[in-house]
Amino acid sequence: MSRCSDEDTRPTTLTVFVAVSGPSYDSEVVGAKLAARRFKSLISADVNEETGGIGWWSVYPLWPTQRAELSHYFVSIVGAVSTNLDESAAHLHHYRDRVGAENQHLTHRHQAAGGRVPDLRHRTELERLRLVMVRAEQAAFFRSIGSVLDTLAGVVIATGALKMDLLKADLGQLRVGSDSPLYPRIPGQAGGSLRRALDRDGTAGGAAQESFMQSIRAAVTHAGPTGWLQWTLGTRNHFIHRSRWMDLLVRDWPNRRKLPVWVRPLPRSPSAGEGSSLNNAETVSDSYLTEDATTTMEGVLLSVDAVAKAVFECSSSLWALRRSDPFLLFQPGTQWQGQEYATQFAGYRPDTALAAFQAADAVVLNPVDSARLAALARSKERRL
Repeated sequence: MSRCSDEDTRPTTLTVFVAVSGPSYDSEVVGAKLAARRFKSLISADVNEETGGIGWWSVYPLWPTQRAELSHYFVSIVGAVSTNLDESAAHLHHYRDRVGAENQHLTHRHQAAGGRVPDLRHRTELERLRLVMVRAEQAAFFRSIGSVLDTLAGVVIATGALKMDLLKADLGQLRVGSDSPLYPRIPGQAGGSLRRALDRDGTAGGAAQESFMQSIRAAVTHAGPTGWLQWTLGTRNHFIHRSRWMDLLVRDWPNRRKLPVWVRPLPRSPSAGEGSSLNNAETVSDSYLTEDATTTMEGVLLSVDAVAKAVFECSSSLWALRRSDPFLLFQPGTQWQGQEYATQFAGYRPDTALAAFQAADAVVLNPVDSARLAALARSKERRL
């Protein structure tokens, strides 16, 4: 995998986060969470309460409130990567537990049926709930993974000073799946938005962005099997936007003297309609992956962990370079346009908790958040 600097910024000790009794629920992503924490501390150290926002950004033609709000969101989105990683790991942990309980129940039903496939058409309410929880944790895992990838895109956009709306960041904008040798300056209409987001070709800033983006693309390529990212994003969209495929349950029982293994494969082509995929398949394995969903989900989480660590490593290197030469790249105002915050929605029972707000006389924050809010307040004072 392409490295961004000679200094190895990867964590050297992971045992701090591992319980004595065995791996903790987030053991697969502890490295990425640590990398996020380190990068958040790095950029937070540059937040200046007096100037409002990241101090060395004051040389850029940004309005004070724009700089303060953009700085605040930048720090926040780094924290969001860690939060989404944490939730992804938790959903996978719960999925393993739910599947384990369901498999145990299926095996019991299998034995009661004398080794025949049990009749699962009629389930009790508890059995239906158990199956729903398996599906829910699987869907929640991929939704969280999608959130990790999109918030990572936000980190790349902010660190790389790309001319894109930070609030609308998603990984698809960065075209990291492109195999163009000219990446990130992909020719043609497909690469137009990314090309326009870069500094001019031939400039030192443009070259820094190109190196930055190429390193991240290399990290994505090496983080998993061919096509892993496209499949993962397609599966996330499948759970959010598409109709669900049938739940496929395969019994693996090669040795009759041992208990059967229950396999729940995921769709091979999640972006396609189920009917179209099955209609064009010669065998079921043409439409479904030939591995259990747990195996696939564990692999996805490890791939995303690897990408996240690379993004933060590359971002740390570019951040240090930009800090030493603030005029290398200008933080574009297009990253933070005038944001809509007005809404007519006031809740379902407005003011039922108003007394608690009025009685509150203190807010407890960690030092990093306190500094960010102080910078926001200072920018508001200047505006007034």
